[in-house]
Amino acid sequence: METYIVAIAILAGVFTFYMGYIDGTSAIASSVATNALKPLPAFLISTISMFIAPIIVIVLMGSDSVARTVGSLVYTDAYLNISPNVGFVFLLAALIAAILWAIVSLILVVPNSVSHTLLGGIVGSGIVIFSFNSIDWSAVWVKVIIMVFFAPILGLLIGFIMQKLFVLLCSAWPRTIKKAFMALQSINIVLLSISIAANNIQKTLGVYLLAKVLCSQDGLVSFDSFEFSWWIVVIFAFIQCLGLIFGGEKLINVIGYRLHRLSTVQSYVAQLSTIIISFASTFVGLPISTTQVVSSSIMGVGAAEGISTVSWKQGDKMIMSWIVTFPASMIFGILVALLLKAIIL
Repeated sequence: METYIVAIAILAGVFTFYMGYIDGTSAIASSVATNALKPLPAFLISTISMFIAPIIVIVLMGSDSVARTVGSLVYTDAYLNISPNVGFVFLLAALIAAILWAIVSLILVVPNSVSHTLLGGIVGSGIVIFSFNSIDWSAVWVKVIIMVFFAPILGLLIGFIMQKLFVLLCSAWPRTIKKAFMALQSINIVLLSISIAANNIQKTLGVYLLAKVLCSQDGLVSFDSFEFSWWIVVIFAFIQCLGLIFGGEKLINVIGYRLHRLSTVQSYVAQLSTIIISFASTFVGLPISTTQVVSSSIMGVGAAEGISTVSWKQGDKMIMSWIVTFPASMIFGILVALLLKAIIL
């Protein structure tokens, strides 16, 4: 029913705001930390880029594979012949669980894997509302759990290798060329914001897709043939930008300063590493945590200078939060779904 779809869309919008608040901040942290850009221009550049990116990628290019990955963590056969009430409770529990864990992360001021927060809520709720066997566990393992470890490792390796390469190149370049890296960070912020926004917004659009499929009257909307209207993409893009505008300064401090004191060239390399990984993940349909990739790329760049230059203690805290995120939000999803199922169904 339309009321259910609107309610889920509103909650998905709340989570989209949170994504912009967390991951949008990640896009500008290193540039602000190295004084390549002042906070206000950095926010403006990133905000405009994050608004335009989903329109280009989803509406014009028709690339929505991440959204469909989010929607397919539960076998689509489980969606057949269910009432809108059941679909509504499933999605409501998933979003409430994700938002609850997001609040916990903000209170503790730890970088949170936004992707795994939402995906954990969906899986936990799906176990209760459908069944344990209705979850596509192969997709969960490959596209979610393994990526918790693979994405940061990839960020570390690419950041480390690219920094070593840039050090060799820069040694032969005049000082004026090296200064150009400060200016180039403006371009990097655009690309980084685009890569983050294009991946992130599809996660909540995936929830909206499920709402249209599961809560529509008489099952008139098909999961496979559904296409996102331009206006819903614009609305979610705008909400994500609002999250960036209100972005968390404490997280800029953690990512931009505490992991490693970046030089201008190091900041450029860390951003470039994140851009490569984020774009690749978006176009193959992997809902990665861009905060993970940004942070691990910075640690990789720092390690190339010297292992002792990286605050591994701060890094350990972040890694633990990433590992805990998916199972914690999944447990929240189970508990909230059990409660809502008892009350509503």
